[in-house]
Amino acid sequence: VGIVDGHEDLTVDGTPVIADGDGSFSHVVSLTSGENVIEVKATDLATNVAIATLKIELDQDPPYVEITDPDDGLKTSDGVVEITILSDLDAMLWINGRPTANDEGNTIRTVLLLEGSNTITVTGRDPAGNEALDSIEVFLDTMPPVLVVTTPAASEVWTNVLTLDIQGFAYNATGVTINGEAADSFDRDGTWAFSHSASLTNGENNITIEAKDEVNTVSAFRKAWVSTSDPKLVVNTVDSMVTTPSVTISGETEAGIPTVFVEVGGLTWEFPVRYDGDFEFTLNLDDGTHDVKVSVDDVYGNTNSQQTGIFTVKQKDYISDGGEEDDTFQIEPIHIGLILAVIGITLIVAAFLAVYKISRREE
Repeated sequence: VGIVDGHEDLTVDGTPVIADGDGSFSHVVSLTSGENVIEVKATDLATNVAIATLKIELDQDPPYVEITDPDDGLKTSDGVVEITILSDLDAMLWINGRPTANDEGNTIRTVLLLEGSNTITVTGRDPAGNEALDSIEVFLDTMPPVLVVTTPAASEVWTNVLTLDIQGFAYNATGVTINGEAADSFDRDGTWAFSHSASLTNGENNITIEAKDEVNTVSAFRKAWVSTSDPKLVVNTVDSMVTTPSVTISGETEAGIPTVFVEVGGLTWEFPVRYDGDFEFTLNLDDGTHDVKVSVDDVYGNTNSQQTGIFTVKQKDYISDGGEEDDTFQIEPIHIGLILAVIGITLIVAAFLAVYKISRREE
């Protein structure tokens, strides 16, 4: 489109063009990609020539625009996401329809997310008006699973078994693991009922139970202390034959065990244990034979018992040095005193009678 004055001939890129009466003209020129130079030439009757050139760049290629981070399909529990945009230096940028500055072709911006699926679209436009866009989808999940461990209910357990049953439920989860191993579980609409037998070793065992969805992980912890050994129990020996009803028994067990159990004749008594594991107690027994058993239990469920011995209480019979009954009569000090008293009285009476007889004869 142009205006020419006082001309005889008019060409545009060699193609004749007829101007209107007022000198205005228009002509359609086909362009090629890249730079195009258009020449307009006017000649008057005196063969004078006027030439005008016009340079036009044809750009039909869209600008380069790419979201390089994060990956499409990202699942996150954060309410915002940082995106990185690579683009041509001269491209204007929009994020979800909102303009943003182009930071020399490497633009980083933070985008707010809504719960659920979020589509993030970046549009780039070059000076020629060509546009390009790139989109990703980001999922926001701020609701973690709910994990309930029903067995064992306590956070710490003591056992003498090398396995531990773990049971519970997980809601809104995609799976449950125990110490990294998938638990045997049943899923019904996002509710997992799980049961697992965890292997244990003697000593301390740490167990981690995890319920996961596509984004979040919820953990519960259990600690199992294991001992498969019986607790220490040492009972000091005592005489099996006693002459008094009181029998004192002492011994030693592990520190921390609070009670020692004593069974006599089908009845059981409890006696306290000192903080260092030592114990001592006295039994009051009737005459006869008594079978005494001492036992202790530890926190793991282990039991150690010892047959302390069979005690025979003889309070009325005399016992010889050999430990057997002696049928020979033995004179005790109290018997000697009685005998001497009787002899003394007898001698006094005899003397009195002798004196009495003598006095009667003299009369």
